[in-house]
Amino acid sequence: MVNTIFKTYFHGKCQNPTTGIDPPGCPNPDCPVVCGTSGSMVHFYSVFRYRAYNSTVNVWNEITNPKSATYQGVEKAILAAAGSRSRSNTNSGRALRFMRFANSNLTSAASTRKGDLNLMGSGHALEIEKRQEALKNDLQVLIHGFRNVLAVVCGGDEVSGKANGLPNCSWEQAFKDYMLTFP
Repeated sequence: MVNTIFKTYFHGKCQNPTTGIDPPGCPNPDCPVVCGTSGSMVHFYSVFRYRAYNSTVNVWNEITNPKSATYQGVEKAILAAAGSRSRSNTNSGRALRFMRFANSNLTSAASTRKGDLNLMGSGHALEIEKRQEALKNDLQVLIHGFRNVLAVVCGGDEVSGKANGLPNCSWEQAFKDYMLTFP
């Protein structure tokens, strides 16, 4: 986020580099010049918000790449929970209920019933392998839908992909009040 917002957009000051003197009217609480001052971030709040949103999505995409250590850790934990032989019937469905709850379109997880869980500990290696592959696929579908879910939650449109100003993910007034406490 630091690179996305500050190093590549809001950076530096409008000061004269030779004298270090601020231009007339600076600091301005609503500065129309893109720089690293709080007034500039207040003035260009919509740019700040989009950059923060995109940075969040990009970080999510990086850590949820199936080759990332984070993703592999989550996948391993889900597979371990789904395949554990020592859990009680109450706990046995946790990973599967998670998958059903998270996305009702995930057919293999949604169709799993408690009675089907007997396959997990019965020694049927092929069935266990199929179940693990289904869980892996369902996890990928679920995790990679995050950008669309975030867009919808923030007020964007999942179908068109338009952010529509992200009206539900705005902390504009609190942000501006806080930023203007800095010189």
